[in-house]
Amino acid sequence: MNPFDSYAPGSLAHREVKEEPATYLERIRKQSCYKTLRSLVSLLTAVIACGGIVTVAVAIKAFTLLAGSQTEALQIGSAQWRVTFLGALGFLLSGLFTIVVAIAFRQASLALVDIADMLIDRGRKQWQFSGESQ
Repeated sequence: MNPFDSYAPGSLAHREVKEEPATYLERIRKQSCYKTLRSLVSLLTAVIACGGIVTVAVAIKAFTLLAGSQTEALQIGSAQWRVTFLGALGFLLSGLFTIVVAIAFRQASLALVDIADMLIDRGRKQWQFSGESQ
């Protein structure tokens, strides 16, 4: 017997997904073994994105103060900074970058959790018995 016969077309029928991909993914997410991890990833994403939003707000505040001069003292709370145009631009870009990274982190993390749940689901299906006594 040739070991590559198991890879012939139609020989992997027991491994094919019988559902539509969207319904399969929805079912996998509902039956997830990592619901707490999914919530933690969403919470961490929200915290990181809020940090980016605050950074963007500080940069906008700095830009409004720079309207008439090259440098300006920025007072937020008890902190005071000397801000230039390039400093404010750097703050703005870093805030936007932080928001984009937070979104990418969430998508990549949830994709890895989906892969783990799919592997667990595949393992469950392999251990299901067909009803015959063994």
